[in-house]
Amino acid sequence: MALVQWMQEDLTQMHRMLLEKAAERTYEQEQAEHCCEALWRHIYLEEETIFPALRKVATIAGTLNNFEGDHHLMRELIETIQQKKSDDLRGTLVRLHLVFSRHMDEEERWLLPLINQNFSPHQQEELVMEILRAEQQHPPSLA
Repeated sequence: MALVQWMQEDLTQMHRMLLEKAAERTYEQEQAEHCCEALWRHIYLEEETIFPALRKVATIAGTLNNFEGDHHLMRELIETIQQKKSDDLRGTLVRLHLVFSRHMDEEERWLLPLINQNFSPHQQEELVMEILRAEQQHPPSLA
């Protein structure tokens, strides 16, 4: 599987999950935490594998810094949900969905084309394998 395809599938799955939970009238902590864990995994895998690989082949530090800024904000919102630091956790989940939605649009507009421009299909497949190994060897944890 090519990296762009893997990312598109992962982004779509994350977006669907967050949208469903953010749209519900009642807030359920366990389901919100499940969404947060999945998003944490997505952020971890991008920062541990995809971003370092792109830094080696392209001069795009500003673009990646913007994505990392989004990741930082999403981690803060995830932490708020996980540690129940808000009187409006449903509102925090909705905000997390909005931030992720904008982030997803930006990744589709900028990051995925950069990947296609800088990595052959074979290199993309190798990166997917690296992502899968990273996830198995060092699974991301919210703790």
